[in-house]
Order: sequence, then C-alpha cells, then structure tokens
Amino acid sequence: MRACVLAVVLTILCSGCGTTWTRTEKGALTGYVVGSGVGAGIGAALGNPALGALAGGPAGAGVGILAARSVGVEQQSLALQDELTRLDAELALQREGLRRLAREKWLEP
Repeated sequence: MRACVLAVVLTILCSGCGTTWTRTEKGALTGYVVGSGVGAGIGAALGNPALGALAGGPAGAGVGILAARSVGVEQQSLALQDELTRLDAELALQREGLRRLAREKWLEP
C-alpha cells in the first residue's frame, strides 16, 4: 500500500514539471484526489475501499472541473464590471468637457 501511495505521489510531482496547469486542470486533479479519498472512505464502510476510490475519483474530477470553470466565469464577470465602471467615469468626464466647450462657444460673440 505504501508503495502505491509513493508511486502516485511521485507521478503527480513529476508530471507537473515544466508545465503550467490551467485552473480547470487544477480543479480536475483536486476533485479527483478528494473524490477518491471520500470514495475510499465510503467504500471502506461498505467493505470495498478500492471500488469506492475508483467510483469517487471520476465523480470528484467532474465536480472539480465544474467548480473551477464557475470561478473563472465569476472572475471574468468582475473584471468586466470594473472595466465598465472605469469607462463610465471616463464618459462622464468627456461629457462634462463637451458641455464646458459648448458653453464657451455660446458665450463668445
């Protein structure tokens, strides 16, 4: 059992060398690990931890992918809201400048 755990840990550590993982990939891996652990715990209670880990891993990976994607969408939405606020402020300044220019033109003889 210890050899299996060591092999999995070394595989995970070595597979990430030189690559940058996307948020979705990180979510999938985290979900898979957590799902496998929870599945193994439930499987142990029912008498077959290996089967529980095999069933829990893919289910956890799916949940991890969905969670990571929803976080990405939320962050994009916040960034767009910030940009919209900045553009609104810039537009207000430009409108005020146009009003000032129009007043000056009308006041000139």
